[in-house]
Amino acid sequence: AYIILGPIKRYKDKLNKKQKDFWQRTNIDKKNFFNNFNYELRKYYHSQNDVIDFDIIDYDEFQDIKKDNSIYVKVKCEIRLIYYKSGRVKHKYLVGEYIMRKNENNVLELNSGTNLIRCHNCGSSINIEEGKCSYCGTEIKYFQEWILEK
Repeated sequence: AYIILGPIKRYKDKLNKKQKDFWQRTNIDKKNFFNNFNYELRKYYHSQNDVIDFDIIDYDEFQDIKKDNSIYVKVKCEIRLIYYKSGRVKHKYLVGEYIMRKNENNVLELNSGTNLIRCHNCGSSINIEEGKCSYCGTEIKYFQEWILEK
């Protein structure tokens, strides 16, 4: 077992060190980033036909990219996708690369406790998932600090 597990452990330790270095070097709020990443992936996969659920198996790599005065993070991770096809529930494993963009300008911060979401233009109640006020058409601010680009 040691002959097989030793190289795997060394490889995973090397990946973990690279990830730790990434978080320290970039000063990105890790908890906020992962919350946003999981939310964006859930939105992405659950919008596809026949997808029932997905699980993130492992994060393999993080890379920061600066372009056009914006910060991007490319995340490479392994995902198990659960879907319904031809009358059966199936699953498959994917290695995907996802690009998250830092949303610098339009983040709405919530206070702790109960928050009523109201349009900042007309004051009517807002369905946050529509992205704009259904009464006056004003775009609402986004809750995510990080947004899935790809």
